[in-house]
Amino acid sequence: MTKIAVEYQNYQYSQLMKELASSAHREEYRGQTSSAIYSEISTRIKMMSLPPGSRILDAGCGIGAFSLPLAAEFSFFVDGIDLGEELTKRAAKLAFEATLAAKCRFFTGDFANLSTYPTDLFDAVICVGSLYWGQSLSTILDIWHRITRPGAQLLIFLNLEYTPLNSDEKEAIGETQFYSSLMVEYELSQHRWALCEWSDATTSYIEWLQRWCHKMEELSLNLSIEMGKDKAFQLIRRFTTYLTLAQKQAVRRIILRAEHV
Repeated sequence: MTKIAVEYQNYQYSQLMKELASSAHREEYRGQTSSAIYSEISTRIKMMSLPPGSRILDAGCGIGAFSLPLAAEFSFFVDGIDLGEELTKRAAKLAFEATLAAKCRFFTGDFANLSTYPTDLFDAVICVGSLYWGQSLSTILDIWHRITRPGAQLLIFLNLEYTPLNSDEKEAIGETQFYSSLMVEYELSQHRWALCEWSDATTSYIEWLQRWCHKMEELSLNLSIEMGKDKAFQLIRRFTTYLTLAQKQAVRRIILRAEHV
């Protein structure tokens, strides 16, 4: 498991990180660590007009913060996959407690390596905030094309680089890597995904980051005690840099949908 995956898994055990995320999302908090909210996903799932019984892959599902409400709201089957074993165990437990285990399954694995999955299995793939860690986008889009049926759709929430980052900014964000907007458009076309939607949601992302960073400053002493001064400093610096990059439009939050052709 990657360093980033371990970090996000550990967030689930930290009351301080939950407090940060809850403060940033307010009433939209469902246990997610990304900036996305469920209503954004639900609205777009409805736009896809998927028939009852459709199967959806939630790539980078975490504890099922979006998988579970999707399975509850729609007549779909949802498969969640994540590198964090503790996250998928927690998601499966929550599914059982919500009597959704028959509709919502969780697996530990890498969504960039789905060689054991059959072709034409899924009617949609959602990926929310999980494409920042240097994965090969070309490989991922090719795999997702293989495991989805013709006419299936992708729904991806990601932050894209519109202006090259300088060395200080790259150092501050650590292992986070942003694809360029041009690269994403090119790779979609190369792997037979027809773009349906490309929405700029940077304004709401900035507002989310502002709430996150404000709360992070309030909790800075407690974070230092829990994580150690160096790790707390790195965390604060990383999110402060995310905010700066978004405010100057160097990085923008994009919601995209694309159809398997």
